[in-house]
Amino acid sequence: MKSTLLTLAAAAVVVTAIVLGIWYGNKNVLTATLLAGFFAIAAVVSFLDWWGKQGVELDTKIQAAAPIPLTVTHPYLVVRATATANGRVTIVVDGVAKDISLAARAGFSLGGIEQRTGDNAFDARVKVTGNSLACRSLLDGVTRDAIRAALDVFPGLSVNGGLLHWSGRPPMVEDTATRLVDIAAHLLSPDLLAGLEKSALTDRTAAMRLRALDLLTSRFATAPETRRIASAAIADSEPSVRLRAAIFLGPEGYDELAALAANESLPPEVRAEAIRNATQLPRERAAVIVRDALTDRRELVRMSAILTAGRLKLASCNARFTGIVRRAPPAQQIAIVEAAAATEHSSAEAPLLAALEDGTPEVKLAAVRALGPVGTVRSIEPLLALRGMQLVAGEIGPAAGAAVAAIQSRLAGAGAGQLALTESSGGEISFPGAEGGSLSVPASEPGALTLTQDELDGVSRTAASRRRTT
Repeated sequence: MKSTLLTLAAAAVVVTAIVLGIWYGNKNVLTATLLAGFFAIAAVVSFLDWWGKQGVELDTKIQAAAPIPLTVTHPYLVVRATATANGRVTIVVDGVAKDISLAARAGFSLGGIEQRTGDNAFDARVKVTGNSLACRSLLDGVTRDAIRAALDVFPGLSVNGGLLHWSGRPPMVEDTATRLVDIAAHLLSPDLLAGLEKSALTDRTAAMRLRALDLLTSRFATAPETRRIASAAIADSEPSVRLRAAIFLGPEGYDELAALAANESLPPEVRAEAIRNATQLPRERAAVIVRDALTDRRELVRMSAILTAGRLKLASCNARFTGIVRRAPPAQQIAIVEAAAATEHSSAEAPLLAALEDGTPEVKLAAVRALGPVGTVRSIEPLLALRGMQLVAGEIGPAAGAAVAAIQSRLAGAGAGQLALTESSGGEISFPGAEGGSLSVPASEPGALTLTQDELDGVSRTAASRRRTT
């Protein structure tokens, strides 16, 4: 092939020289062209020879990048070392968990969802991606320390796809391979329950213990090991860990749950969560805790107590609601109104009337709507005063009228001709149908509008008698 190309090149030079010589009619042009052509051919041949030698040397170096024999062994891991073309050594350990990847945060790109351990020093240095269960199970305190120390010595270390990989110029390949195998041994595919148990009970970082316990109680709730681990975790020094264990354990954890819900010194988010879960406790026990929490100085705890009182329909909290509703912010006032109304008890009327008096238009509207099912004659006067108001897009007036009608229906039995509440032209509230035509009380007299049960019964009996006569 090479000789053919040279022959063709020489022929091309001769032909070109002859043509130019004839064209210019000068032998000197012919000679100069021949000489320049052959010099060019010689230069090309020399360059090709040099390039060929470089390729042979490169091939030789590549062939020299052969595997390096190692004596390092491990029952579950396979280690390989290879000398690369530029004198570097690449060491790969095969057999680590495939569902976790990690590398120094600066210097290696990892795909997937990042998993943070809660260990701030580790998370700042190392990026971890992969399966959350495997990460929580594998990355206990000892493993995190080992990985951070390894990155100080082996900056390019990475774990991905079931392989631990490092490339560099180690002084002793065998010693380096041994150390990398030791690191990889921390990252073997785990027995998830065993790994999570270790993290939940022994990790030095409270956030890691809590996350491991969360995974156990959510993913392995039916496993017998989980109940045993939660029973041990209920003695943890961190309140949030004890709370998670107590919630999972049910009756076995009631004492701890009650203690946490009643503990005023806990961080507000922890006590608030404990109070939310007080619905698990026996009703009487929960009522005491929730009622006391209504006066906690922290808004998050108070709101949690209000919502829990509503879920449990704790009428015993209504008196406490009356005391706090006036100084509560609007969102909390509405929550109090809803919680009091949920009790469906006559004692709910007091906090509802307090909200009606001091609340924003939105709070007033919520209170008006709640008074219909629980209000008594005491609610009539303030409700009638609102019938002409056009607050909250005109809703409060009709709502007040509906509430009055609902109270009328409940107190008088809802029968036709029984109890009807009207406002007379003189501003008085009348109860037509009684003997003598009507019973009226001036609306301007605060607190004067009261009827005993006997009086209500008398009104009902008289109205019923008149219906029979008619």
